[in-house]
Amino acid sequence: MPRLNELQVYPRKVGGPRYGIELEMEGPGVPRVEPPTNWDSKRDGSLGPNGVEFVSRQAFNFDRTELMLRRMKQALDDSHTTPDCTVACSSHVHMNVQDLEVVQVLNIATTYY
Repeated sequence: MPRLNELQVYPRKVGGPRYGIELEMEGPGVPRVEPPTNWDSKRDGSLGPNGVEFVSRQAFNFDRTELMLRRMKQALDDSHTTPDCTVACSSHVHMNVQDLEVVQVLNIATTYY
């Protein structure tokens, strides 16, 4: 079974860090939150007027996931901000799967479903 990177059209780096996170938040204090190390923030049009999307700046290894989320939580705590839980907000985890076999990607998608 071919690996996904063997099917690609454009060359991309395979291996190394493979995860990224996007956290969408709404709430009065959210726009004031200073993004922590290795995070960026941007206004998100799909959210309300106080909506911000926090995005990890670069891919990271799985073992750094907890650290990344702890940094985000600390930034919220430092700004005394509690995001509102609304239906517009979501969290996304991205995973580079180019070095996996097609059946492995299908297994991930099936498990998620």
